[in-house]
Amino acid sequence: MTDEHDWLPPTGGRFLGFVGLTLSVVVLVLVARSPGDRYALTSAAAAGFVGVLSWAALLRPRVGLSERMLVMRNMLETVHLPLAAIENLACGSVLLVRAGGRRYASPAIGASLRKTYGRSFGGGQPNEAARDRTPEQPYADYVVDHIKQRCKDARTLEGVQPGSPEQEALAGQVRKERALPEIAGLLVTGATFVASLLL
Repeated sequence: MTDEHDWLPPTGGRFLGFVGLTLSVVVLVLVARSPGDRYALTSAAAAGFVGVLSWAALLRPRVGLSERMLVMRNMLETVHLPLAAIENLACGSVLLVRAGGRRYASPAIGASLRKTYGRSFGGGQPNEAARDRTPEQPYADYVVDHIKQRCKDARTLEGVQPGSPEQEALAGQVRKERALPEIAGLLVTGATFVASLLL
């Protein structure tokens, strides 16, 4: 069993995320150059909040695959789902996965944005999922097919049949992790911004 993940290129949001981060850095640099400004704290807090929000909402979300796990890294949490436990998945504006009767969503992969590209907006190299698809197949559709095949392979590896009690038991192994740095960053910068307005 491998813990290495094959991170799939996201289908959108990268450009706006980088724009948000860049603007935040520019504002913070300008504030640092004029520390005596009456609105320095408010501007810095607002820029920090926008920067953290841009990262968390637009750049952090990713979908990754390992031999046995699907990882959905969202804005404020990361969900680890055993591939063999996945009952169904589909992609509309977001990727939807069902396991153990529960639905999980990831905005990292969406059918409505940049359907025909298999690489991230930031210029990253396409990975296995992007290289193997046919040119006429929308990338989001290929990702769904790719994950379905990996689910089938994982069920074979685990000796699990679809709809079996074993599959349901695997769904109990779904694990969620809170994105504590992002949550803390949003709370601190947001609270600082509000406090600066009240001073």
